[in-house]
Amino acid sequence: MTNAIRDAFPSATRLLCTKHLKDNLKHYLQNKIGVEVKERNQIMDNIFGKDGVVNANNTVDFKDKSTSFKEQIDQYPKLAKNFTENFKPRIQTFVNEPRRKNKDKSGKLWTNNNAESINHVFKVAIKWKPQSTPELIKKLYDCVHLRGCIHGHRDYELIFSEGHYRITDQIWRCKTEEEKSTIFEIFY
Repeated sequence: MTNAIRDAFPSATRLLCTKHLKDNLKHYLQNKIGVEVKERNQIMDNIFGKDGVVNANNTVDFKDKSTSFKEQIDQYPKLAKNFTENFKPRIQTFVNEPRRKNKDKSGKLWTNNNAESINHVFKVAIKWKPQSTPELIKKLYDCVHLRGCIHGHRDYELIFSEGHYRITDQIWRCKTEEEKSTIFEIFY
């Protein structure tokens, strides 16, 4: 799928979810390598922390930060090999470079939690059953249409009998994705 996305959208900036990267690395350190909790947390912080590798300001800084804890990971040959050959290039290409390209100084690392949240809403809408493509498209359209009705987005409006579900667009925009999903699930 990654190759298909790259081929279809060659100029797009691709990102990897840092939550999943963290979870995968933590699992690898804990279950495959057997790194103790304290050292595992240090390694995670060296990579994902405020001053970690993912937040490097340029390629020189990235190299410096990624080698600053080399002695620590070299104690675990499998980890050192995996970090050098797989993990480091992936975080450089799909986390650090996009952050620098977009001049992202927010301190927040990108996750796909919002996409997973709306994916859950869609699965609830289709009752977790496979759908034919036309049926799925119609249900997704209806779901987006209904979600827009709740906060009066564009041409969408709730009917009078359902008006008690209405939220102003201003309040809707202040809600987190989880809060929006909860509101929609109550409505739907």
